[in-house]
Amino acid sequence: MCHMVADTPEELLAMADKIGRSSPNGCKKAGIHHEHFDIALTKRKGALSEAGAKEVTQLELWKNHSERRGNPT
Repeated sequence: MCHMVADTPEELLAMADKIGRSSPNGCKKAGIHHEHFDIALTKRKGALSEAGAKEVTQLELWKNHSERRGNPT
């Protein structure tokens, strides 16, 4: 398993729909800067190779979360 995050809630939901992971309760921590989908590695592979997802490092993810909270890095 891994986490799928995005810059905006709309982008996250669109990607989840694109890879077949969308469901009414699929988004974890919805509405806050930690919102994400838990996805299987098979879905991750498809997201990266077919749906335009980008793999990020832990540091990049941390910076993104800081910016979404309004804390510049």
